[in-house]
Amino acid sequence: MLRVRELPLKMLLKRFYNYYKNYGIVPTYYKTMEKFFGEKYNLTYSTSLDIYQDIKRNPLISIVVPIYNTKSTYLREMILSVLAQTYSNFELCLLNAGSNNEETVKTLSEFNDPRIIVKHMPDNMGIADNTNEAIKLTNGEFIAFLDHDDIITSDALFEVIKKINLSDPDIIYSDEDKITENGLKHIEIHKKPTYSPDTLKSYNYICHFLIVRKSLIVKSGGLRSEFDGAQDYDLILRLASMTKKITHISKVLYHWRINSSSTAFDISKKGYALKAGHYAISDFVTNQNVQFEEVNYGGFIGSFNIKYSIKKPCKNEYALFIYGDFFKAEDIHSYVSKLNLNTKLIYYFSLSHSNDFYLTDNVYVIGISNNKFVEKFNRYTISLEDTSFIIFIYDTIEIFADNWDKILVSNIQENYLSIVTTKILNKNRRIHTFGLAITDEKIYNIHENNNNNYYGYMGRLRIAQNYSAVSPEIMIVRVDDLLKSNGLNPLYQSPMAFIDFGFNQIYQYNKFIKAIPDELFVSKQSNWYNDQDNSLFYTLNSKYITKQDPFYPLI
Repeated sequence: MLRVRELPLKMLLKRFYNYYKNYGIVPTYYKTMEKFFGEKYNLTYSTSLDIYQDIKRNPLISIVVPIYNTKSTYLREMILSVLAQTYSNFELCLLNAGSNNEETVKTLSEFNDPRIIVKHMPDNMGIADNTNEAIKLTNGEFIAFLDHDDIITSDALFEVIKKINLSDPDIIYSDEDKITENGLKHIEIHKKPTYSPDTLKSYNYICHFLIVRKSLIVKSGGLRSEFDGAQDYDLILRLASMTKKITHISKVLYHWRINSSSTAFDISKKGYALKAGHYAISDFVTNQNVQFEEVNYGGFIGSFNIKYSIKKPCKNEYALFIYGDFFKAEDIHSYVSKLNLNTKLIYYFSLSHSNDFYLTDNVYVIGISNNKFVEKFNRYTISLEDTSFIIFIYDTIEIFADNWDKILVSNIQENYLSIVTTKILNKNRRIHTFGLAITDEKIYNIHENNNNNYYGYMGRLRIAQNYSAVSPEIMIVRVDDLLKSNGLNPLYQSPMAFIDFGFNQIYQYNKFIKAIPDELFVSKQSNWYNDQDNSLFYTLNSKYITKQDPFYPLI
């Protein structure tokens, strides 16, 4: 097991100094503590998880590389890494954007391979336009993007071809790591999730190695120069909105060279890139007709936070379902009064009795006996056709934000989302839960009891993101999705039925589950797990469960 970051000491000290300048002493303190005492991750290099299949399609892949005054050593290593590919049906399209470095030009003339296409331009037009010019040189069905000082593994294109033969995707991306300037040490493995739209809207986690069907790039209009510095982020956001055929290779195929002047070392050194990234995500959500108030910089440099707003509902916004064990009516009233609600539809599932009754005109107490939670939940859900969402909450949850329900409702506005929840803290203000990972071994409460000041792997404790499942202690669910699925599966006897429901929304209906980093709730205890229902979940969903969770492949 490798540490998350293993930079040389000199680089490490410089990075932390830059972090201190940007964020101050307190965040730098926690960043340092996390480095040495935080959670450790399984960052060993993995092999492709695909079962080997016959290769029947061998499309031409065009690798495009814009070049400007590249150090000859780096340029040579990049070209050699391409020529070393085990898959041979490729072309390497090199666009020299007005380099005035004689060593760069000389290095380009060293190679005499018919698969290499070189074009010299008189001027440097900027990274987006340079890349577009390189794309004009291509003849392939797929375009692969490679930076001029980075390298790819010898099996990179073969792994891509395997994916193309397996599922015919439009967009392919892989895991990556970083290499030191001399190329001798590999550090900072980035094990990426399967395609995750909300993670992508938080920051460009896809980055390298990106391969796209050429016809899709042409349809998109290519890269846009007004986003130079974040032109790749702008492109992948737009491309991902144009197709659902996106696949991830769970293997490091790309080595991103790190040096003291690059964004790989410290993105804050390129302020224009941060501004361009902010511009890219703002432009994207605007053109997607998403209801939002503003896009802010996120919890760390290079991340973003979208503050969503609520569309005017044509139906009731939400109904609240409370699940608990209060014995007296006044205790229920007391709990409800603290919630500061914006709904008149409140259902209370009581374990203390088995009879249903109205507590007030708008509070319905629903008794549960013999673990009939799901049966009664479904019965009342059917009557909510004119309601957009259901918020489900345990009475062990304490609220400490007045607008908590508006935040949940605003974050589930987009139709591709089926469930949304937030980070939940425990009574010690450490993390109680922030997403679940499902593997063939167990369901993991990923970040349980972690220090809430930490950033997590690749900053994931500070961003909105997609998961395979989330705790049912507090969540908002789309009623249309419940009705489409005929409610929760009645074979379950506990709120684990919500985990089954969300999991099936992902794999049967191509929907997503989102967790946001807003700290709105504290849990006094966790009582949703049920051994019998856990066994049932694994029996019913065995065909979807894999060795690694695709949304959090670190366990």
